[in-house]
Amino acid sequence: MDCIPSKIAIQFDIDKSKEVDKNLIDTNNRKLLADIEGSLNISINGNDFFQEDYILLLEFAIAISTWLEKVEKGIFQDFVYETMDYSEGAIIEFNQKNDRTWVVTSIWGNDNIATNLCIQDIIIAVKDFLTTFQKNIYKTYSINLNKFMI
Repeated sequence: MDCIPSKIAIQFDIDKSKEVDKNLIDTNNRKLLADIEGSLNISINGNDFFQEDYILLLEFAIAISTWLEKVEKGIFQDFVYETMDYSEGAIIEFNQKNDRTWVVTSIWGNDNIATNLCIQDIIIAVKDFLTTFQKNIYKTYSINLNKFMI
């Protein structure tokens, strides 16, 4: 099956009520991965596919940014997001079905949404998410996402 051109959006809302230690920010302490949390929503053509109110957003951003870097280098591998907050396996996956078609799955997702997606649509959504997330965490906490990249 070919990919279905789709509008994908990855949106978030950082929980700013949680205190974040300034010393951790200054030293890029990995504890921040558990401290920067909030809601995450992935929609496909305007329909909610994934919605979680409490997710480790910095951890997710680092994982998806690492995946995107590889894709941009021509290394097309599945994105598998496992979080330290949940030990039952991956909660979000982008799995390559063929050269153009990717399947988006989530154990917490809405299975009624078509998920045979074009890689370009996923890449656009990930880039938009990362740009907005970087601006938001820098404005809120003076955190530079690039300093956490491995």
